Amino acid sequence: MYKCTINDADCKCYDKSLCINQYKCEFRKLIEHEEIVSALEKQLNGDWISVKEMLPETNKDVQITIRRKNGARGLFVTNAVYIPPYTIKVEDFMDWEIDFWDYEDKTDTYWTVSGWYEQYCATGIDYSGMYLDGEFDILAWQPLSEPYKEN
Repeated sequence: MYKCTINDADCKCYDKSLCINQYKCEFRKLIEHEEIVSALEKQLNGDWISVKEMLPETNKDVQITIRRKNGARGLFVTNAVYIPPYTIKVEDFMDWEIDFWDYEDKTDTYWTVSGWYEQYCATGIDYSGMYLDGEFDILAWQPLSEPYKEN
């Protein structure tokens, strides 16, 4: 018999390699390790969330970190929205004529092309900006901070 690492009890398996409790213990250690790594990554990156991990709500303004696909050095930060496939009609998202969209025959609908769109403001009115997916790799996003509140 040997001491089980889960509860310091004597294991009745007599063989450490066959002990179910030993496998549970190793699995628990692995989970704890992943949680520690995740916590350290979050601390290192602040509130940034990798786009590989999770995407923001549809058409919600967020801040993103991007990198040019052409190999130019450096990272950029801008505000943008993410549009999943077949979720927002062109006329509900864009105020100007565009030359690209996703057309669905079955419903005779023109959909906004899925991807990331830079957001900018002109004369106090929000407009959707440049389609980013073709030229940039989108790496991470974070919610926008709350605006300053006067007393």
